[in-house]
Amino acid sequence: MLILRTFLRQAALDRVTYSLPSGHGSGCVIAIFHMPWARLLASWCCDSNLALIVAGDVWVERAGQNVAPGGVRRLRRVIRHLRAGGRVVVMADFPRARRVCTVRFLGQEWHASTFPARLAACAGVPLLAWNPSLDRGRLQLAPGPAFAVGSLPEEQEAATRSVLAFFERTIRQSPALWSYSLRARTAS
Repeated sequence: MLILRTFLRQAALDRVTYSLPSGHGSGCVIAIFHMPWARLLASWCCDSNLALIVAGDVWVERAGQNVAPGGVRRLRRVIRHLRAGGRVVVMADFPRARRVCTVRFLGQEWHASTFPARLAACAGVPLLAWNPSLDRGRLQLAPGPAFAVGSLPEEQEAATRSVLAFFERTIRQSPALWSYSLRARTAS
């Protein structure tokens, strides 16, 4: 299923590059934040078979097989995928999620989802934050810090806070990297 619909689709997908640090080539949860290039990134993940995307709402319809929508059965599929050495991409900057921890993010108090950290802990894989940047018209995804997440809720909350602190530093350096639509939703 196509997410990115343009006659220049392949040229756009060729503008995405990434790197993974040694030891993180397989079996990791990749945390990203909402960015203006979400469709491009989702299309690229599907086409390159880099990672399974854990998403909901319209993304399930847009990305097809590479997206794991919610539900216990599908969550088991994601955990098996991770334990078999697969990678999973998850948005880590969701406010107002179900299982949350309180975190200060971009000057506001948020109730941030601990799902990426809980998923990494459940599968026994590291949580890796990705750092997006634009460089000469290319979307470069570089690895940020990696976290070994324990099974205790406090450890998962600490990992969540650390990932969001890293994202906050990244966004403050380049505010255009963060999706405006999420900014508008968090302000309400």
